[in-house]
Order: sequence, then C-alpha cells, then structure tokens
Amino acid sequence: MDEGSTTTCALAVRDANLLVTVKLSVQRHPGPSCRQDARNLARTALAATRR
Repeated sequence: MDEGSTTTCALAVRDANLLVTVKLSVQRHPGPSCRQDARNLARTALAATRR
C-alpha cells in the first residue's frame, strides 16, 4: 500500500473469468476485522453472480 493510503486491506479473488477486488478503508474496517470483512464481501459478490 502507498504511504498515507486509507486502505487497510485488499483482496482479489478470481473465479473462472470473474475477478472481484475488495479494498477496505481504515475508517470503516479497523484492525483485525478488515481481513474477515474483505473475505465476506468477496464471497457475497461471487455468490451474487453465480447462476
């Protein structure tokens, strides 16, 4: 991450030809919860696009 960035964690997940990228900010997702929140958001996005 760039110095001074407000992003605390980022996650990119690929499923076949779909790429989901999640970036979370320090203000809304502080500390250790950031990683789990990013995983949950990625799972939800992938589930919403499956048929």
